[in-house]
Amino acid sequence: MKNKIGKLYGFVLALVFCAGLSVFSLSASASGSYTLAVGEEKTLYSNIPSRYALRAVNWTSSNYQAVEITQHTDSYCRIRVNQYFSSPVIIYCDYYYVDSFGGASYMREGFTDFTIYISGSGGGSGSTGSMTASPSSVSLDLAIQGSAMVQLEFDTGGVRSYNLGFRSDSECCYADYWGSGISAPGHCKVGIYARKPGTGTVTCNLLMSGSVRASVKIKVNVTCSHKYDDGVVSVEPAPGKAGTKVYTCQIENCGHQYETSIPALSDSKKNESSKKEQKTGNKKQETENKKKKTGDKKQKTGNKKQKTGNKKQETRKTDAKLNKKSAVLYPGQKLSLSLKNAKSGKQNWSSSDPKVATVNAKGMVTAKKPGAVNIRVKTGGKTYTCRVTVKKVFTVSSSKLSVAKGKKETVTVTCGKKLELKYKIKNKKTVSCKWKKGKGTTYTLTIQGKKKGKTTVTLTNSFNQEKIKLNVNVE
Repeated sequence: MKNKIGKLYGFVLALVFCAGLSVFSLSASASGSYTLAVGEEKTLYSNIPSRYALRAVNWTSSNYQAVEITQHTDSYCRIRVNQYFSSPVIIYCDYYYVDSFGGASYMREGFTDFTIYISGSGGGSGSTGSMTASPSSVSLDLAIQGSAMVQLEFDTGGVRSYNLGFRSDSECCYADYWGSGISAPGHCKVGIYARKPGTGTVTCNLLMSGSVRASVKIKVNVTCSHKYDDGVVSVEPAPGKAGTKVYTCQIENCGHQYETSIPALSDSKKNESSKKEQKTGNKKQETENKKKKTGDKKQKTGNKKQKTGNKKQETRKTDAKLNKKSAVLYPGQKLSLSLKNAKSGKQNWSSSDPKVATVNAKGMVTAKKPGAVNIRVKTGGKTYTCRVTVKKVFTVSSSKLSVAKGKKETVTVTCGKKLELKYKIKNKKTVSCKWKKGKGTTYTLTIQGKKKGKTTVTLTNSFNQEKIKLNVNVE
């Protein structure tokens, strides 16, 4: 019996010797729990026995966005609470060490877990934010005041990672950062810009962790005090074909134009017009005969009037005008403007707002950023105007979002025109993406978390290759 046990023990030792360094998991656990406020820091100690021959020590956080590891060694790590989170955050300390037994070496594993509860005090208001706007309503006039500045005051509750989004429920206006945008934490200047007369509401959202934590609404009323001229017929109506009449605002530095349709002439009206013209011609003929009888002086006067009328008619036909009265462009797009029937002479081109669009000496317009601008050319003492509106190519509902492992989150992409969108994932092991076509020029990008970590998803449009980067955190 002893011989059998001895042989079995020898067989086990030989098996261990042949395997070399084996790995065993041994729970040498320790734990601790702490309640910290937003903005507070603390040092955690691993408490690993000094007799262990350490091979590796790994510190990780179950929610890096809420509790960040700022510094770590084998014996301790330093953490900081960045934002409120309702569930406890676990700080893991996993370590591996070598142990010897029976002449063989074994890799063993131990761990120390720390549970962090976030109180929501000391760094702000906790999980919710707040926001106010001053003024809460604005009135704009297209002719004399096309924009206004609104001051936002907001509280993120100590959260460092946040974003601001603006949305308008009407085409009469839109909102964007004013100047440099966020000048200091908790402060932001927003520009409200007029597009056309009407009323609407601009919603300003405070976004944290991919969700809206606070919002404020700004009421907008856009009026128009344009004073238009009597209009100029640009296209004469004809039987079966409508004409066009153009009205131009006479207010200085405006030059806004709009067109109205002139009803087409019917065939019956054409016949009536021909009969009237024939009768009028007969009467004129009789009058001419009488004039001939009265003498050569009246005949000469009639000839002079006819020549004067011909000259006026030729002048109307050769009036100068721009090839475009209005246009819609996107950032980076160009438009060539030219003055038709212009007399020879110097042409001075100018833009009412070069930040929105510029124009060179040859009438080439280049769109810069969203807004509205008047492109003017002055020659021969007259000024001709083209109204250019620059729109955004595409925008996203949020550029920062968090998604749980195995879960999905969506980002809405709104395009200003029909175009193709592409995405590029920096780390494909972390997330996967899929497009879904929405209504009109709206798309939805579904992002699914695959592995804990951080990565970026870059969106590119096919029109001007402009890019938008999405920062994704998989928890």
